[in-house]
Amino acid sequence: MRRNAILFIVIGLSLLLSTPSFGQGIFMRGVGAINESFGGTAVGAPLDSMGALTWNPATISALPQSEMGFSAAMILPNMKVNTPYGEVNGQPGVAVAPNFGIVSKNPCSRWTFGLGLSTLGGAKAAYPSLKQIAGPDPTVSALATLNADIMMLQFAPTASYQLTENLSFGFAPTLTMAQILCDPLYISIPPEGAGALQFPSGTSSRYMFGGGFQFGLYYDTQCNWAFGFSYKSPQWMEPFRFQTEEYAADGTYLGPNVRKLHITVPQIISFGTSYRGFQNTLLAADVRYYIYDGCGDVKLLGWHNMFSIHLGAQRIINERLTARMGYVYNDNPIPDSYTYRNLASPICHQHMLYLGGSIKLTDQIEATLCYGHTFRNTLHGETPVGMPISVSTAADMLALSMRVLF
Repeated sequence: MRRNAILFIVIGLSLLLSTPSFGQGIFMRGVGAINESFGGTAVGAPLDSMGALTWNPATISALPQSEMGFSAAMILPNMKVNTPYGEVNGQPGVAVAPNFGIVSKNPCSRWTFGLGLSTLGGAKAAYPSLKQIAGPDPTVSALATLNADIMMLQFAPTASYQLTENLSFGFAPTLTMAQILCDPLYISIPPEGAGALQFPSGTSSRYMFGGGFQFGLYYDTQCNWAFGFSYKSPQWMEPFRFQTEEYAADGTYLGPNVRKLHITVPQIISFGTSYRGFQNTLLAADVRYYIYDGCGDVKLLGWHNMFSIHLGAQRIINERLTARMGYVYNDNPIPDSYTYRNLASPICHQHMLYLGGSIKLTDQIEATLCYGHTFRNTLHGETPVGMPISVSTAADMLALSMRVLF
């Protein structure tokens, strides 16, 4: 068993460190195939280590035993940009979001400890030349072949203490590493007028680091109902720096430069509840609030505070099979007036549906498969020179998790 545990750690860490891309909005709606198939609900309904460590550190006290798991989600976004002169389909390809979690419980202690390494969020976009649909608009022609890749990974060493038989409290310092690549780096220059534009490339950059904390409370009534609350602080990041080659609007070479974006990962407030009064059935709901106010240069994208609602249902079919489904609704954080500024980050999706199930391969090892679909949504706006432009996005996701109990 110990050898299996070491193997799971090695595989999980290698997945996290070797996969630099992700592609379904700026935040994950769920973490790991179990949590995703349950609609991302976890604040008041702990099902596995990855979901518990990410959304409410107090809930690791409620897991039945020590466990470890890793997951990889393969995500295929579908993006389109439209102007009066035609349509361009994005070609971002499949991206991968890895996650890993381990929780250690001692039945003789009120303390429970864990470590989560999760894909907190990201976005990915890749378009063929936008010049073919630009018409006379130089602000679209200057974007050329627009490519963007955003990735956020978070490490959370976690401790939870069971205050009473019903109530537990959890806390975790968080270390976040993130990378933003954008070519051209058009979001750093507010385009004005109809003159020629020269955007530098924003691909010469590295992972930037930051940190924060999270804490949570979990209360189990021991009478079918349970409730949870969690708070993720802002992740205060070092400035995102891009080594650029600068050109004037007329094409004159100006030399090398370092451009900076000052971005703070927003804080998240979550409430959750679960009900297990029906035989072999668990129902859960979470509400989350994402606070983009005060997040620095995020204001260039126009994102406003948003909320999400997560619903999950789980049914134990027999001693080896479990089925789940989930639904997520979230507010659209992007005003239509900022459509042009978000061509590389069209996170306007609002409705997501998840289906999945788990099978016990042995008494200690469980495999989970989840499929998710993000329904298409569209932003309608104008370019800086007044030409109508729209961008729409949808996505499909397939996630696989392996979990070992010990």
